[in-house]
Amino acid sequence: MSKLIDLRRTFQEGRKLPINSLDQGILQSWQRCAGMGLSMNAHADYQRLEGRSLERLLNHNSALLHAARPHMDRLYDAIAGAGWSALLTDCQNVAIHTLHSQRMDDHRIASAFRTGALLGEAEIGTSAMSCALADKRFTRVYGFEHYNEFHRQFHCAATPILDPQGHVCGALDITSASPDASEGIFLLLQQCARNIQTEMIRQLDQARILMLGFEPISGLTPDAMVIALDEQGDLIAANLLASQVLGICLQSRQSIPFEQVFDTPLSRLGHSTQQPCLLRLHNGVSLYAMKGQRAAASVSSGHTNDFSGSSENPISFGDSAILVGMNKALRVIDRLPVLVLGESGTGKEIMATALHQSSPAASGPLISLNCAAIPENLIESELFGYLPGAFTGASKQGAAGHLRDADGGTLFLDEIGDMPMALQTRLLRVLETREVAPLGGSQSYKVNFQLICATHKGLPELIERGEFRQDLYYRINGFRLTLPALRQRQNLLTLAQGILAELAGTRTPRYLSEELAAAIQAFDWPGNVRQLKHALIYADAMAEADEPLTLADLPDELQDVLCEFQSSSTPLNRNDTASPNQLDQHNLRLIEDTLQRFDGNVSKAAAHLGIARSTIYRKRSRPV
Repeated sequence: MSKLIDLRRTFQEGRKLPINSLDQGILQSWQRCAGMGLSMNAHADYQRLEGRSLERLLNHNSALLHAARPHMDRLYDAIAGAGWSALLTDCQNVAIHTLHSQRMDDHRIASAFRTGALLGEAEIGTSAMSCALADKRFTRVYGFEHYNEFHRQFHCAATPILDPQGHVCGALDITSASPDASEGIFLLLQQCARNIQTEMIRQLDQARILMLGFEPISGLTPDAMVIALDEQGDLIAANLLASQVLGICLQSRQSIPFEQVFDTPLSRLGHSTQQPCLLRLHNGVSLYAMKGQRAAASVSSGHTNDFSGSSENPISFGDSAILVGMNKALRVIDRLPVLVLGESGTGKEIMATALHQSSPAASGPLISLNCAAIPENLIESELFGYLPGAFTGASKQGAAGHLRDADGGTLFLDEIGDMPMALQTRLLRVLETREVAPLGGSQSYKVNFQLICATHKGLPELIERGEFRQDLYYRINGFRLTLPALRQRQNLLTLAQGILAELAGTRTPRYLSEELAAAIQAFDWPGNVRQLKHALIYADAMAEADEPLTLADLPDELQDVLCEFQSSSTPLNRNDTASPNQLDQHNLRLIEDTLQRFDGNVSKAAAHLGIARSTIYRKRSRPV
């Protein structure tokens, strides 16, 4: 440390530093900072983008965000126990996703690790992120190597992230308060960045994904070479390893003809490439090519997506109309509450999570409360918090409550139609004053959060019956987003493939047989997304390794109904739907078969089908 302090003093005095006394990239960053007139001893004031500016930034970087989040989560799970936090910036050094370790309680890290924070050299001086972006290489910046002495307690490492064409599109940083670090952590950081680039390639819309290797590949591995071909067979993307091995550069051109890279004709690949295909490069090197699964979250090649217009969007829900509504909701969520409506199992909680993660408050907490799942005598204390001894059985430490926990983030009130009337009055006051007082106390606390509410009930009908406050309804109904039932959605296969990609994790996702794909589109799915997901989880567990999922892999009672659909003289599909009466008969048959299997136990049958108990009661009581 004393050596670095001496180097800083020498630099401040305008004298030349000894050769190799400081990493060249860090020295050049110091020189850039000095050229901007920055002081080495100033207090760092972390500025951040907010509102529409932040929303536009996140939308512009949606492809990077959707590719990075799952890999960053896994990296964070691996290193958080060692005290490391993780941060993703765009190519202009603006934070777009953060994961803050609870072991780092320094207020400075809390200020820097916020979505929208401006972390460029002009704002905070030398950092690992700025050096990684400027030099396009992995960089470590420890303690006093930061230009601004204010950051001397931070020990950081960062590596650039490349887009599908090899341009630098962001930086991935890890930061700790401890200078001790295993080199293995830095290897994990660099591997994570490579995985993010590969994921972005797999998200390209209408692209044909190929995995290359010197031996046949059975699935996507961290060290796989991955390329993407367009409809004409030209190379439009390649990850770093593939670019290096193939000797190609896509940074200055839109595409490279297949024949310029491979000596093997494109026709050799065929259409499926389910079996390894041997390709020869012009230099005589031979590589095996295998079909790679596109990610369920797909974006268009050549530009990043917002949440509008395509059923192949990073969050599809199986219907492009939902994405249009989601994009509109994101425009107002920091100014108006969002009310999500839909039947049980349509994905209201998934939608709330997606809205939060793509909103200006994404760096804050998402606090969820299911108003129907908590006893009426407990929901008030859960929501508003309480002081020690406020009531019999109260914790000696008290509790802040969900309203205060959500400060700076998003509060999600699921099944708000089940909230007791007395509590509705208190909630309305909080929403009007933005202040909350815990049970047993008189002091109020300021709160600022985004609000998302959801229900499967008709709130206007509840108002007519005197079970829901009209003024609260108008307060929470800032923007209404309706999720249609699965039987009303237009692209269930996109949704199904998204679920399979989620189940696969780092494995190559399964794909559906033609027979099962047709059956999924035909079926009514009374349990909606929950039922479809349970069915696919079951099939994924039962199917043979590396084989497509078939009807035979589904639960027995679901097989019976789907096979009946397949053999019906009036098949069900989304262009020629069956009558409501026919759909109800098939749904009731499935429910009755499942009840029989579980000896009439409604709870077990509902859990097995992935639907609510109330759905079973409703379907059985309805005349068909």
